[in-house]
Amino acid sequence: MKEILVDSSVYVSSFFLSERYCNESKDFFRCIFQEQYRLALPISALFEIIHACFRRSGNLDIEQSVLGHLLQLSQRQLLRVIPLEAEFSAHYFASHAHYDLKTADSIIAVMAEAEEVPLISWDTQLNRTASKKIHAYTPTQFLALHGKKA
Repeated sequence: MKEILVDSSVYVSSFFLSERYCNESKDFFRCIFQEQYRLALPISALFEIIHACFRRSGNLDIEQSVLGHLLQLSQRQLLRVIPLEAEFSAHYFASHAHYDLKTADSIIAVMAEAEEVPLISWDTQLNRTASKKIHAYTPTQFLALHGKKA
């Protein structure tokens, strides 16, 4: 199964109609699952997604719903949550200086590098910086690259 690392910006925008890229994110996930991709996500980004959803909604029920959705994807082998263990830490400390990004973004960029998978994000600064070392795309760019339209 092909794998991609998807940044929290794509997940969070798919959960809220008020988000700028809500429809595009939902369409992206639909296409990705049809093409039998598995999503990869560092555990730190899982916390980031859950907390961002709570901050946007102020509702613990939404937080629990989002967590349940992500756990369901994991149980169905559509999402691989990657722990931040010693092996990754060594790779991170050897590579993070190549990415002039805030900590959460540098973790996800280095993880995509370590896992040798494309990084998908709506964050233009993250994509621009990361693309100097790895393949980084918006969801729309990734789908277009693979002949798909969201």
